[in-house]
Amino acid sequence: FWPQLSGIFSPANRRFASSRLLSGKRVGPETLIGRDDSLRDLGVAWSGPVRKNILVVVGWGGSGKSSLVVHWRNRLQQRIDHGIERYFDWSFYRQAASQTVDAIREVNTNSDVFLQEALEFFGDPSLAKSRASSWRKGERLAELIQTRRTLVILDGLEPLQDARSGELRDEGLRALLQGLASANPGLCIITTRRRLPELATWYETTCSELALRPLTPTDGALLLSQKGVKGTNEEMLALSQAAKGHALTLALLGSYIRQAYHGDIRSVDQASLTELDEGDLTFDTMGRYERWLEAGLCKTELAILRMIGLFERPATHE
Repeated sequence: FWPQLSGIFSPANRRFASSRLLSGKRVGPETLIGRDDSLRDLGVAWSGPVRKNILVVVGWGGSGKSSLVVHWRNRLQQRIDHGIERYFDWSFYRQAASQTVDAIREVNTNSDVFLQEALEFFGDPSLAKSRASSWRKGERLAELIQTRRTLVILDGLEPLQDARSGELRDEGLRALLQGLASANPGLCIITTRRRLPELATWYETTCSELALRPLTPTDGALLLSQKGVKGTNEEMLALSQAAKGHALTLALLGSYIRQAYHGDIRSVDQASLTELDEGDLTFDTMGRYERWLEAGLCKTELAILRMIGLFERPATHE
């Protein structure tokens, strides 16, 4: 990814364009179905007549928030006039996954690792390693980001938010976001499952929220067709509705139907899907995979599936 990105920056800006990508090889989908309006909103936030300092993409898990942002970023980078001087991408899920077992509890409640890495990247390694308060580090990080037109992506912020109120449990992040909300020549994009009440003062001015809705029945049917599902238009629309337009569930279902039943949509009990809540749809689909592999005595594949289930994000070889 990065060699392609660095090649589109002018030599004069190359020093400021180096990237810190800690969320794995985030290669977005080549095509994105049913998100044209959302892609347009991202473009306006970056370079529209009324651009934004922070854009918060909010949606249920599996709705496609990360895919949307990565796809938009890839399209932006292909433009000669993209305007990106620096780029920083951090996943808080990746942060948690990179820690030892003893650090999991701690890393899920603070931004220490993020602040240290970001401060080092943006040019203040001494503060990064100091015992200064997280609030001071967050303030300083905002100041450093504000010096250039920077694209910052903070993916999966919900581990550091209160499960009920959505309030940030971390002072460093509060300082950073409030600083960027006040002044930011670039754009900070956040993906999360919950609203950020800390930005309420700036909503509709320098900050905005993009709620990612379920796919429409038509778009869901198109996604199923893209995955190799075969059936009548009515059957495809019905399955899309049964899956409640949940993007990840539809993508998994499509692949499952193609592999297990040669794409025949009639193999799926749609009534069983309608009885599930959004949070259970993906688990139900993975359960179908498991039962299919068990029935076919595919022991190796089943072991791999269960091993992958231990990780909530792409795992490195380290």
